Amino acid sequence: MNSFNSIKHGKSGEFSTSFGFRMKEIRLRKGMTLFEVGAFLNVQKSLVRKLEIGMRNIQIKHLPAYSEAFDISIPDLLDFDKKVSDLINPVRSLSQNIT
Repeated sequence: MNSFNSIKHGKSGEFSTSFGFRMKEIRLRKGMTLFEVGAFLNVQKSLVRKLEIGMRNIQIKHLPAYSEAFDISIPDLLDFDKKVSDLINPVRSLSQNIT
């Protein structure tokens, strides 16, 4: 059972906090600023920050935009059990093994 299934019936802010933490982790791993993510999504960087700290809820209809911004699939974006390092750098790891 992935984390999304295990928390969807939990406290109302639990998903927002988990998603926000994951969003921030992915953004930092990709070397993106709040401004860059906000510009890609056409929102203020303050909204991105509020999402990252769990002060605002993500709307399901906006998941494709976040997925595109981070170049990551929606299932991977929502699978809080998967390590971000496994999602972001698999190509880099393969290319390091080749050289």
